[in-house]
Amino acid sequence: MKKLISIKNKLVFIYHLFRLLIIPNKSLYSLLYVGNKLSESKVAKQATDKLLKEEAIQDQIRLNYGYERLDLEKLKDMPVNSFGKEMYDFMTSQNLDVYPLQENIDPTPEVYLRERRRKIHDYLHVVLGYGTDLLGEAEVNAFTAKQTGMPISYLIIIGVLLRTMVKQPLEFHSLIDRLTISWKRGDKSENLFVYPWEDLFEYPLEEVKLGFFKRTYAIAC
Repeated sequence: MKKLISIKNKLVFIYHLFRLLIIPNKSLYSLLYVGNKLSESKVAKQATDKLLKEEAIQDQIRLNYGYERLDLEKLKDMPVNSFGKEMYDFMTSQNLDVYPLQENIDPTPEVYLRERRRKIHDYLHVVLGYGTDLLGEAEVNAFTAKQTGMPISYLIIIGVLLRTMVKQPLEFHSLIDRLTISWKRGDKSENLFVYPWEDLFEYPLEEVKLGFFKRTYAIAC
């Protein structure tokens, strides 16, 4: 019986993995499923342990900073061109659901990082200026991969690269260039876990960008 369950679980994982590789920008459930499974991997644990050694991240975890669902109604009436209003416009124009954090729990440091990273993913789309199409998702994940080292980000990048090679081979080199730029942005930006996102909703988006891109703003843009 245990063997059958194990085989079933492997088949389910392969199904969601294949679906994520084919249509990563339209497979939220598969993304969460594969992401949860990969979070149990040795590579993910090593990446998490490295992040948890940073004192600034430890402080955020102690405060449970930003660990609540995004409230679009509060963002709706924020000033024009503010980070919060731009977030509201982005989420509603793209018909995106607010990420369902595991609330009503006291998250472990590992769960906090996982859930927080997923929530910040939408912030990054707005601040980095990337769309929600395949290319945009790959660019956000190139940025995230550089900052976190999480295997799920690399997996999504691989999926988009493979899909581009098969369906749009002439665009492959352009994709590599754009992913390289995104990777460099991750290197030259504040840590996504530490940046005080929720405290900046009323600030102009351009100021939020300037604060996040701490070194060479020209590269970030």
